[in-house]
Amino acid sequence: MVRRAISSQPIKHNLILLRGIMSPLAVSPREAASMLSISKRSVSRLIRARKLIARKHGARTLVDVESVKAFYASLPIKQTSSPIVFGRRAKRQLKPRRA
Repeated sequence: MVRRAISSQPIKHNLILLRGIMSPLAVSPREAASMLSISKRSVSRLIRARKLIARKHGARTLVDVESVKAFYASLPIKQTSSPIVFGRRAKRQLKPRRA
């Protein structure tokens, strides 16, 4: 009898198991957030804004994987080599540095 070692880390849903066999049609909002590297709350906002397609199965929310891919493809590509600015600095004009 062969015994398999039990991993201390949980398997990340069926994405790892089905990667080579078939891709899932839908994922949980948490998995969609992980796919896009955003928060679960941001996924909820995108669903509310109808930028992501979601369906309900009882209490469970399922986010359509194709809509996640389409949303990602619709994002603009960063073209400049300047650093990305976040927070308050993004809203105000940056003054040019003196030489």
